[in-house]
Amino acid sequence: MQKKILVPIDYSDVSKKIITTADALAQQNEAVLYFIHVERHEEYNDQAHGRFEFFLQQSNITSDYHTFLRTGIPHQEILTTATVIKPHLIIMASHFHTLIGHAFQESNTVSILHYCNCPVYVYEQHMPTFMKDKIIVPVDYGDADSGFQIANTWAQCTGAELFFIPADYNKRTQELQHII
Repeated sequence: MQKKILVPIDYSDVSKKIITTADALAQQNEAVLYFIHVERHEEYNDQAHGRFEFFLQQSNITSDYHTFLRTGIPHQEILTTATVIKPHLIIMASHFHTLIGHAFQESNTVSILHYCNCPVYVYEQHMPTFMKDKIIVPVDYGDADSGFQIANTWAQCTGAELFFIPADYNKRTQELQHII
């Protein structure tokens, strides 16, 4: 079965970096890329599709890819598309929002992380220095083999260091604090 990577993008500079990352990962894993862009208020038309294709062509993608242009609420459209294509991985950006922005605008990334049934690679442009070149892997002691393989592949592609955090980390920390 050929691997599939779903890549939600907008037309930002961060999306250009995500496309490059997704293309490199797809080449290394012989995967097909599925790019999705969601317009909130625009009906699907040739001009919108042309803009989407032009943006992708500027990135010089070498992997096989397909495109989905949708209208609606971004996280809902991304989740619906993920349900249909069943990707092995989603690669997306986490855009910086102010506290007020978070209060009035639901984060697409948080929604995808919460409701998606596959691994999600989150690219954070404004990552704190101490977190650069680190990959945090939550471990729930279930069938984690594929998650470990994906994390290991990312680490090899990016030169990052892996950190494994048990799913019950917060509970264990609270128990230890109570004992101390």
